[in-house]
Amino acid sequence: MEDNRSSSSALGLRRKIIIDTDVGIDDAQAIFLALADPSAEILAITCVGGNTLLENVCSNVLKVLTVAQRLDIPVYAGCKAPIIGNIKFGEPYHGEDGLGDCPPDILDVGPVDISMLQLEHATTVISQFTKKYPGEVSVICLAPLTNLAIAIKIDPDFTRLLKSVYIMGGNHAGEGNDTAAAEFNFYHDPEAASIVLSNCSCEVIMLGWETCSLMENRFKYSWMKESLYSRDTPQGRFIRNINNRILSSMDASLPGYDQESGFILCDEWVMALFLNPEICAKFCVWSTEVELAGRLTRGQCVVDKRFYGRSSDGKNQVRHVLALDKERMKEMLVKMVMVQNFPKGNS
Repeated sequence: MEDNRSSSSALGLRRKIIIDTDVGIDDAQAIFLALADPSAEILAITCVGGNTLLENVCSNVLKVLTVAQRLDIPVYAGCKAPIIGNIKFGEPYHGEDGLGDCPPDILDVGPVDISMLQLEHATTVISQFTKKYPGEVSVICLAPLTNLAIAIKIDPDFTRLLKSVYIMGGNHAGEGNDTAAAEFNFYHDPEAASIVLSNCSCEVIMLGWETCSLMENRFKYSWMKESLYSRDTPQGRFIRNINNRILSSMDASLPGYDQESGFILCDEWVMALFLNPEICAKFCVWSTEVELAGRLTRGQCVVDKRFYGRSSDGKNQVRHVLALDKERMKEMLVKMVMVQNFPKGNS
């Protein structure tokens, strides 16, 4: 992963990103990370059904932007459902609304104006922004890959103009969280994941489930509660409130939870990888495909780790992140939750 932060800063440039999201709890926290970093220019946030209904996702994005006072960032609705099959939501963790089912009076954001959504469909604006800024745009995928896959089917050549694609999803060793074999985002829309990995002509960086869930990459409940959820900033109160249902269940299970398990962060990690490439402590480039037909393995990544499986035309070559720097991540999370005024966009 190329670290272009210094050169961009010297030139007075900001790194352009599109965030593709199905805003649940971890998506919201990942977006706050990007909003807090003055080097990141968020061109657009595109919404897709995943953790919750598309309508909820759009509303949740507007809530996050309201908290950060960044409603100048355009938000686009995208695909409601996967390319094939039924909609599968992440309700047990994220709640029906995607933000922990926190009562509106406690969340204290106020009603969002859904008319602020842009009229264009998310799948078209991804390629439009890429063509407007060739070689400059990175897409940060925090959700099922339906929007990006449809964008590729509409315009197969536009990924040549992308700088990079960062994906939270998939796996590299056959371990899953939604099924025994598949991670949620890839299981939600395996066809979309397959289209993206098979057709991207830019660098693809993937953070899979196994890396996120490693014990050394988990965050102690006590640290999260004291360092993040106790902060009295607008975003601090917001993330505390959307995590309240989870925090309550963990309180009931302490002290065992703190020693034996811990918070598994996912979307926050992949956003941090883009913002600070030094977060990546180890990676391997492997040819990667997605299983579409397996009765028990649908949505699983099939990763060719043989030394002679690495040379190809560049398609399906994925940079798998295998180790992470948790101390750097802690610093980024604390900085995010302590920001008093989020940096504004270009005037």
